[in-house]
Amino acid sequence: MLRSNRQVALVVVGVLFGVLFLQSLFEGEVNVTGSKDGVVRISRDWSHFIRSSDVLAFQSGQPRTAMTNYKLLRFIRNHVVAPSAEPLRLFESQELDRSQVGQSTRVNEILNGRTNGFYVECGAATGEGRSNSLYFERARNWHGLLIEADPFAYQSLLARHRHAYSINACLSPNNQTKLMKFDIAGEGGGLNLAERAGPRETISKGVSSTTFAQCFPIYSILLALEVKHIDYFSLDIEGLEVEILKTFPWGAITVDVWTVEYRTFIDAEFSKTASIQRYEDIKAVFEATGLYEEAGVLPPLSESGAISKSLDVVYKRKQMIGSH
Repeated sequence: MLRSNRQVALVVVGVLFGVLFLQSLFEGEVNVTGSKDGVVRISRDWSHFIRSSDVLAFQSGQPRTAMTNYKLLRFIRNHVVAPSAEPLRLFESQELDRSQVGQSTRVNEILNGRTNGFYVECGAATGEGRSNSLYFERARNWHGLLIEADPFAYQSLLARHRHAYSINACLSPNNQTKLMKFDIAGEGGGLNLAERAGPRETISKGVSSTTFAQCFPIYSILLALEVKHIDYFSLDIEGLEVEILKTFPWGAITVDVWTVEYRTFIDAEFSKTASIQRYEDIKAVFEATGLYEEAGVLPPLSESGAISKSLDVVYKRKQMIGSH
């Protein structure tokens, strides 16, 4: 009887230790310096497990999932890779500003060399060449979130050991969580949608293959990471920038500076008309918010000679303190 009681006691103690261990794993909080208040918090509350039926809904889009659905937020957290604790591992030029047309330099000027900020770069590619955020990580001690839908580019991004959260996903153009067809075409890759800038036959010329990418609303991703303020948002997703801007939660999340790509190609050729139209469409979205003013285009007009020949448009928040 004594041995039996001892065995029962050992089992009870083992169960208690197991419960405490699981709680330490799943109910903790990960803090990373870099947001406006110095901390980005990711909740690890796993009190309810995600069912296979939930995953199926997230992939199929049926039934439609609310952007604030707590199971969806957990699902997103499962996809997020934490910042690397390893030193940066860069393979290309060591120059600080690796951005395509000086985005990093211009944003740094607007923010007066702000340190310890938080960025979001959507269309992060490999996280090095033409990266608009790498400068801030290396020179200004920023942290952030890198979003890249191309699975091959994303693996290269992870190899760089960026000190940022990252996720292999695409932004939903209609706030619907689901798998969507994605054209893999290097820097020209993107969602296989008719709404994407440029006719489908144009984009398909550079496509090496097509896969399915998990798409989430931008609000859901930011909510999952509990991000409420972004110092710099770089949006370069090869054709759906306007659609994504229309889904942004302007009243819930503040962004100080945006750079948004608008240059457009049709039939593999640069289109002046289409580029100007996208520039105007982007302008209309920002003006409708009443929160922003344009801070020029990149390359600047002094270099490009015309708005249609520049690549990105820059917007800064009107109520931002200490900016140029």
